[in-house]
Amino acid sequence: MTYSLNNNQDYPQETTVTVDTFNQRINELKAQVDIHTTIEQGEHITLVSGLSQILEDTYNIYCKTHNCRWQAAESLSDSLDELLENQYTEMTTAIEDITARIRALGIPAPDPHNEFLRLSSMAETAEVPIENMIYSLITGNEQVSYNALLVSEQAEVAGYSLASKLLTERSQIHQQNASLLRNYING
Repeated sequence: MTYSLNNNQDYPQETTVTVDTFNQRINELKAQVDIHTTIEQGEHITLVSGLSQILEDTYNIYCKTHNCRWQAAESLSDSLDELLENQYTEMTTAIEDITARIRALGIPAPDPHNEFLRLSSMAETAEVPIENMIYSLITGNEQVSYNALLVSEQAEVAGYSLASKLLTERSQIHQQNASLLRNYING
């Protein structure tokens, strides 16, 4: 079963990955590895492609979170500064965990310099006021949460419970990140 990761109507301004780019990544993955697994090869490749996009999106939101903290260091309250630091620190571990899942499926993780921005479903953001940066982080976290849930369901259908569990956790964490940021703005 294949889920489209870039047809989320709730976040059209953030979505930049085309179906052609997603399919191109799948074809690149097929060419890279001879898969020996109990999962059907098409499901395997699609799962790895989905995990790769979640990795790239997580890395992208990690960079945006770090940038928000750096760009607005003087104007941040101590509580927001700490919140952003906690979020990007947690994402550092998540990036390693997702990378390990991709490698466990027998395919090299995407090269951050060549792949992350090309395949990430989130658009880059220019320098903007801190409030807009935070809204961008809220939207980005919600998008990663949504995409992680889709790929988690895909992993569950394919019988790969470790990836499903990891992605379900990622979905919950990104939803919580968005909620905490939203509370900060509304509070």
